[in-house]
Amino acid sequence: MSHGSGCLTKFPPDIFFQVFSEEYLEINKHELYIYNLKRRSTLENIENLSSGWNKNRIPDYILKGKFIKVDKRGRKTGRFLTGAIRSFTSINPDERNIIFNMKYRISGSPKNIASALRYKNISEREINVVLKTSITRNNYFDTTTKQYSSQFLREIDFVEKLKLFPYQLDVPDYNFNNFLRIIRMEEFKLIIYFINVYNFDLTNYNYIAYRVAHYTNNEILIDMIGDIIVEHGGTINILKEIDSIKLIY
Repeated sequence: MSHGSGCLTKFPPDIFFQVFSEEYLEINKHELYIYNLKRRSTLENIENLSSGWNKNRIPDYILKGKFIKVDKRGRKTGRFLTGAIRSFTSINPDERNIIFNMKYRISGSPKNIASALRYKNISEREINVVLKTSITRNNYFDTTTKQYSSQFLREIDFVEKLKLFPYQLDVPDYNFNNFLRIIRMEEFKLIIYFINVYNFDLTNYNYIAYRVAHYTNNEILIDMIGDIIVEHGGTINILKEIDSIKLIY
């Protein structure tokens, strides 16, 4: 108590009451209004940035070969890496500085992407990784070797490959049909990615995942799908039965 009263006596009474004068409060009320207005505008911009991009839809973005561009107007715009060179060589600085991230299938300026991911609770460490590993106008082409980067070419090839393997309605499950499409495309990393994202049971639909793997005639792929099935409790005898049948699929 003595400490508190000692602090009060250090302020002259006229200054103490001036702090709470009507004039002072009116001035600060205006400043507070301006502050809240700016803050609301900033929050709305950040919310708009991330409104078109949905982390849960990344598998869909992958299979459409697109990246969601984030901007302050909240527009949901799909961008394709096949048009990236046009952006990278544009005279418009906003287009020229656009980046494309493969993991999150998101595009836009580094600042906008960072804000959008931050709003979706992506860690600062992960955001830094995203910005460092994205495809940009500075790394998509090596001016010394005159070669496009492997990451850039891999995405271009993947988009072309998607055209050869259109979506098929094999089972009454949209995500599982997409998974079967990935097996047909023999995309090993994406197969594991889809299993992890959706926690698929590969014994479902009469072991159709293993049957589709057989259709590729890729022994490494067949063994991989078979091993995953066995590891998760699948029946080896059923796999052997499928192995013994010449499938027409």
